[in-house]
Amino acid sequence: MSQLQRIPLLLITQCPDGLMWYRHRVGQFVPHVGWTADSGFISREPAGFVNFVRSADARPVEIYVKPSELTHWPFNSRPLATPSGAPTNPFTAPERESRALPTGQSHKHSLIETAVNVGSGWLISLGVTAVVMPAFGHAVTWGENVAITCIFTAVSLVRSYGVRRFFNHIHQRQTT
Repeated sequence: MSQLQRIPLLLITQCPDGLMWYRHRVGQFVPHVGWTADSGFISREPAGFVNFVRSADARPVEIYVKPSELTHWPFNSRPLATPSGAPTNPFTAPERESRALPTGQSHKHSLIETAVNVGSGWLISLGVTAVVMPAFGHAVTWGENVAITCIFTAVSLVRSYGVRRFFNHIHQRQTT
């Protein structure tokens, strides 16, 4: 009878953080290389880099297989088992149906963040305009100061929101 070989794996059970390397591997196995006290598990991502998996996002699993049932391990040349009757190897299984994962901010959150950012900038700008304009020889009334600050604030709000949405769009294209 052949001796069985132990293969340590991590089953990714969740990934609430859309920026983690294993975000598209929920329900799949990844190599279990070791442990770290602060982050959880140590694994190896498909590009070959050693990286961590949060302990709340995965469950350690061990499978035992005969050496004749081992196939090439795609990350580090270690074998991965695909014994008959065992769960399908997620690395060789057909691609799972893709689903949109939440990445980046929603439009609403982008608008709220931009409004808070620009609103605080408006208060600062109001004070700076009251000091800077007279320093450059432009006497402005309090009403003119508020009007000038409001105009620049409106432009800043539109600019900030547009830039944020543009970079969120780029980020979403790179993560899918």
